[in-house]
Amino acid sequence: MMKRPSNPKPKRAAVKRRPPIRLACVSCDRDDYDGVWRLPKDWTGIQKWQTLSESMKEVAERDSSRSVFDWPTHMGYCPECQQADS
Repeated sequence: MMKRPSNPKPKRAAVKRRPPIRLACVSCDRDDYDGVWRLPKDWTGIQKWQTLSESMKEVAERDSSRSVFDWPTHMGYCPECQQADS
């Protein structure tokens, strides 16, 4: 029989990754796709706006170069706004 080591390797803690996509609509600024893993197929004109780390930076109260509304990583047109434009 093999002897068990007295100091077994510690188990690694599971690291939860944040979903990399924070998608907002250009027209209505909906935020129900804030934190998704994949871009929805029914949205159009999706473009990358900024990186996830840039979108997560805190905005200082007196910082006029950024806005708290600059949270999305991607911008596009949701299905409802596409229908409204038709």
